[in-house]
Amino acid sequence: MALCSLFALFAGYIFQVNALTSNAYALTRAETEVKKLLQEQKDLETSRAKTFSFSSMTSLAEKLQFERVGEIRYIQVISGSVAQRSSSSQ
Repeated sequence: MALCSLFALFAGYIFQVNALTSNAYALTRAETEVKKLLQEQKDLETSRAKTFSFSSMTSLAEKLQFERVGEIRYIQVISGSVAQRSSSSQ
């Protein structure tokens, strides 16, 4: 009876050590993945800052031949539609 109990305790010990080791490796892999993702986040933030900087947008606007707006005037539409057919074209 004592031998059977000793064997059961030893088997439980082996199982717990195995589970502990598996969890330690999983934790190490997760920490490595977190470090990798943090570095990727830094790289993406740097890339975004370079891409959407004011000087970058200014040079892109010049490249696309955009023009600066001097004055903005809004069109008021009296009726509900934006485009209307003129009565003379019927």
